[in-house]
Amino acid sequence: MYKRILIAMLSLCLAGGELSAEQAVPPELRNDITEVVAQDIAARLQRLRSGLAEALNQTVFEETLARVLRSGQPVEEIANTRCPMAADIANGVLKRFAPRDFDVEAALSRIRELAAQPAPATDAEKEKQWESYMKLYNRMAAAYRPVLRLREADREREILAANAGRAGVTVLPNGVQMELEPGDNMPQSINRGTRETGVAFYTRTTRRMSFEELPEAIRSMAAHIPPARSWTFWVPAETTAALEAEKQRKKAAEDARRREMMSLLGGEQTAQYSAQSRHHVSGKTAKNQAGNKLPEPMLKIKVWADDDNAPVQTLPDVVQDML
Repeated sequence: MYKRILIAMLSLCLAGGELSAEQAVPPELRNDITEVVAQDIAARLQRLRSGLAEALNQTVFEETLARVLRSGQPVEEIANTRCPMAADIANGVLKRFAPRDFDVEAALSRIRELAAQPAPATDAEKEKQWESYMKLYNRMAAAYRPVLRLREADREREILAANAGRAGVTVLPNGVQMELEPGDNMPQSINRGTRETGVAFYTRTTRRMSFEELPEAIRSMAAHIPPARSWTFWVPAETTAALEAEKQRKKAAEDARRREMMSLLGGEQTAQYSAQSRHHVSGKTAKNQAGNKLPEPMLKIKVWADDDNAPVQTLPDVVQDML
């Protein structure tokens, strides 16, 4: 249920609103998404037709599929549709791809064209078809994931803004948000936690966890964290970035002082060596920064101390990727 809610929220977010140039899908990517949708559904339809033969009403399948895709919204009760299988397949497409990111009519036309072709008859033909599809899919995914990540960053900012005004949520001095479950445990006594990364692309892991394992953005606020039964933290990407930038600033200042001391102690040769080292390090840093343009995801972390008499509810581990 939790996963479905998250995906539905993201789908609604992606379906409307203005996009920045970086969040818009270029024509080439739009064509690739359309073809991925068409090939995926056509392959499923071929398998259904092979397995069900005359029991499959292809006209009803195609009409249900078209109605859901054209609506741009997943169907909540697929059992109430004329073809639940088609509605379920269409729901899957709309949860993976924003409706505005592919051409529905072109996809429907391409599905009919592909589904009319005979299915691969031999293992070699199946392997060749699969390799062709995966080449297309991987190209599409490599271009689409950065777009989704930028959109997700906007959604995360909306979540943080809504959280900040919610009763029971405290915003710590460094921007980390905190919600408590009443109790008298100290945060340093935690031994279990659940960590979630991102909204659409997220991992959720529940495991043994100590206070020392928490992100520095939380540990550095220990003086502001009161006793509780459990603590839930939202760590904005900006807070993590600010901490990292401060560390880099301090390191650069320390390196500068060290180079100055080496220059004073070692003369011109040491100074030249230090300058070369500085150029090498700064070049690597610039390269790393240039290759990491996408925003880091928000973290959501819930931690507690195990209590056999009143265990804190945990969610199952999840690895979720929109694609």
